[in-house]
Amino acid sequence: MPSLEKPTPNLSRRKQQASRFVRFALAGIPAFAVAVGLNWILVSRLHWPKSPAYAAVLATQVMVNFAGLRCVVFDRTKARPAWQQMLGFAASVSLFRLLDWVLYSALVAIWPQRYAAIQLGNALVFVAPKFIFSLWVFEKQRGNEAAQ
Repeated sequence: MPSLEKPTPNLSRRKQQASRFVRFALAGIPAFAVAVGLNWILVSRLHWPKSPAYAAVLATQVMVNFAGLRCVVFDRTKARPAWQQMLGFAASVSLFRLLDWVLYSALVAIWPQRYAAIQLGNALVFVAPKFIFSLWVFEKQRGNEAAQ
């Protein structure tokens, strides 16, 4: 029977990762709120076509999300300026954002009135892959900075 006194390294690491995932998801809420509001304004009030509006929304969401993640989830470092980290983060998540945009555009072409629900669905579909990739990006950046 395993001892309850001291957690195994794997269990401890899983707890740490679960805690980071929760912080990651919570840190994304402000960016998602901005994205939903901005999408609604661009589509419903300014009558932008949905796909270009969502492209603008995603660009804004990346910037807001970076600020939240940098402050709440991942270690901040003084080794590189925030703008350099932002550019690296934006470049690294661009594939996910492109997939997000393609899926959104395809689905709103079929169900144009459901654009807000599709936006929410996309957020849920991509949260775990973005977390895993963000872990890799921030850990890689920290590793690169330690090696320099």
